[in-house]
Amino acid sequence: MKKHIYLNTFRSWLMWLMLGMATANAQSPEVEWQAIFGGSGNEFLKDVAVTNSGYVFLGDTWSTVNTGNKTCNHYGFEDYWIVATDNAGVKLWDVCMGGAGYDRPADIDQTSDGGFIVIGESTSGISGSKEVPGYGNSDYWLIKLADNGYTSEWQKVFGGTGSDDGRSVEQTADGGYIVAGVSTSGISGNKTEASRGYDDYWVLKLDTYGNIEWQRTIGGDMGEWLYSVHQTPDGGFILGGSSPSSASGEKTEPSKGLRDYWIVKLNATGDIEWQNVIGGNNNDQLYDAIPTTDGGYILGGHSDSGISGDKSETARDDDYWIVKVDGFGNIVWENTISGSSLEQFGNIFETPDAGFLVVGKSISGAGYDKTEPLIGGDDYWIVRLDASGNVLWDNTIGGTGVESLAYGCQPDAYTYTIAGTSWSGISGDKTLANFGGSDFWMVKLFTEPNDCQTPDGLTSVTLPDKAKVKWNSVPDAIGYKVRYRVEGDEAWMTRYVKADKHFTILRPLACTTTYEWQVMSICSPDFTWNSPYSESAFFATAACRLPGTTGAQPVTVFPNPANESITISFSDIYENIGGINIYTLTGQLALTITESPSDNDVVTISTAGLDPGLYVISIECDQVREFGTFMIAR
Repeated sequence: MKKHIYLNTFRSWLMWLMLGMATANAQSPEVEWQAIFGGSGNEFLKDVAVTNSGYVFLGDTWSTVNTGNKTCNHYGFEDYWIVATDNAGVKLWDVCMGGAGYDRPADIDQTSDGGFIVIGESTSGISGSKEVPGYGNSDYWLIKLADNGYTSEWQKVFGGTGSDDGRSVEQTADGGYIVAGVSTSGISGNKTEASRGYDDYWVLKLDTYGNIEWQRTIGGDMGEWLYSVHQTPDGGFILGGSSPSSASGEKTEPSKGLRDYWIVKLNATGDIEWQNVIGGNNNDQLYDAIPTTDGGYILGGHSDSGISGDKSETARDDDYWIVKVDGFGNIVWENTISGSSLEQFGNIFETPDAGFLVVGKSISGAGYDKTEPLIGGDDYWIVRLDASGNVLWDNTIGGTGVESLAYGCQPDAYTYTIAGTSWSGISGDKTLANFGGSDFWMVKLFTEPNDCQTPDGLTSVTLPDKAKVKWNSVPDAIGYKVRYRVEGDEAWMTRYVKADKHFTILRPLACTTTYEWQVMSICSPDFTWNSPYSESAFFATAACRLPGTTGAQPVTVFPNPANESITISFSDIYENIGGINIYTLTGQLALTITESPSDNDVVTISTAGLDPGLYVISIECDQVREFGTFMIAR
């Protein structure tokens, strides 16, 4: 639920690189290494996130003694268990948090100070490592940990006299926190609003120390299940869950089936800005709603609805159902992704190329969208989508036993980290034995990048104040970087070029000067996979000229004299051609041409409607007006 990664390098230009990245590396990744974490009992993974030093894993533990690689004390029936590792999956520390009852974790996020914020559900009173009493059957239990994991900086309990289950937490831009989950409580404890139905969305905005700034109860007349909250770029929040309710309470649309995706957009103070119900005729369960770099949202869950409502594809059983919406919740595209049997959604995140990775589990064999057979009883199943929701590849990972629900994150452009719960022994993809009944099983996947070739075929055309440099395109490049300098200088100037071009205009340049230039291919959006620079090429700019003149022959007209048509050829130096007008010698406009030059920088036009005589042609080239003459003779 969970975390998504954004890359911030050269944002405006980088988006063009991202569009080429999805198809440039459309092969299924391979297992690079794996790790097991567990004790003598059962451990169940609930979340994984990238940290400053590697990874952090969150789950619950039932192991009552310090065995396997679990080194912390057990407190009750079920405890939070947090494991931190380095980038290679080597354990740095682990900590257990719990009281005498049941403590079920849900979500973890690294905070700006290097520590961690953890949310879940607790039935414990003050006991074990739980320092605050509860209010009802179960409460949100929020813990702020220091960067070493062992030190609990503060703890908070949120709840009423009913059952309250914390499911999602995120640090906000102001240094505080947003927490969200499900509540059956009325006004009681520290809950200030009445229940709307049975289960409601319950969202709380907290300050840096976990004190309540505001809270909202949002629901209809039945049971809403909220799983995801994320802050949006405008300072508001997007809520993702599901609802069977009619139009009632805060819900403005009726249910379309038994249960639907229900997304709610809040402003920075918790007021509803808009909402949308998305579903088919059966059960549609939404678990993730995250902001995307295009200003919209990606929704992920599973569905067993047929073609109905908003759903355009039939279900085979429970399938992944991914829905892309715009910034106001309107559907852009949706895709049902499945094998022949049951799939269960874990999480989704946006990849650096503006595509998506879907992570979960499957009991299906090969068929439909699933290209690999089942390995055991249940396997991890990951599916890579492009920005339009098309499947690029999928990967089935498991042993011959059972792998439970998996979650994923992406630490860099070519690797994915997938983690879940495993009962398998050494078999299939699993090379490590379990310590107990079920353990956390982490798998690091690596996608081998394609060869990133150095461009060749460097050529140039020059004018006194600029040069057009060209090279041969590289198939796997998602962009290019050109650097140039006056011959003999130490400092380089640089220019980035989109993948759909293999030339650029360098300007302003000094006239009558020799320049050195090189070009490299860029094959990954985070600049970790580039070609070497090409060998140096050189060009000399033309002689200095008077202001307002080009010093070049920009336009050639042929045949000259002409009869029924003329062809206009432009100098290769120009990047933008437009505004072609033909005048008589008396200055009268005879013809306007709107056709753009072809790839060969030529335009052929009919002159059948022009009288014989001498004409002047005027063309705007790179915002400079150029002129030529031709004659029509019949």
